[in-house]
Amino acid sequence: MYAAFLLSMVDLLRISYQSLFLMIISSISFAYSANLARAQVVINSNANINFGTVDFDTTYNGNIQLGTDGNVQTTGFGLVARDNGNAGAIQVTSPDTGILELKCSSTAQLTDPTATDLDIVNVEIAVNTGVAFSSGVDCNGVGGGDAVATTLDMDALGDPNIFIGGEIAITGAITLPSDRVYNTTGSGTPIQLSIVVQ
Repeated sequence: MYAAFLLSMVDLLRISYQSLFLMIISSISFAYSANLARAQVVINSNANINFGTVDFDTTYNGNIQLGTDGNVQTTGFGLVARDNGNAGAIQVTSPDTGILELKCSSTAQLTDPTATDLDIVNVEIAVNTGVAFSSGVDCNGVGGGDAVATTLDMDALGDPNIFIGGEIAITGAITLPSDRVYNTTGSGTPIQLSIVVQ
């Protein structure tokens, strides 16, 4: 079956495929303003980020981009997205009222014990409706001095869905063994979210 797959490829130089998968929301941090210490934030994790399956040639250099709408595209040469992935998705179901400030890490890292680590950069989010890559709201980090990515008006939004996408740079210097699954388990770095109740 694998040989049949290779024969069906348009570019017969293609040697294998790489599956890129990010386990998202391994950690979520919460902070509360002093006057709302009783506020409770409830978040449901609905989907992990999944960059799908990407075919690569013997030489390659480019980016794999995942929009908050789940569409995967590649730039550069030698990389072809075989299928769409999944944008990360969480839903904030509580509190029912008030303003929430959301911060998110701008980078993450995927690992495979036998290969080169892959950095996810340009992490972005969208509220309630996913959009193509680079059309979302940029994540700036979760530290105290990092800018808020977006605010959520819980009175107006109900239970908003937050969709998460990003980009992986693949260069010739990265060793891509065939048929590997990359994730944040072990020494990887997941995308983190910080939600502050105002």
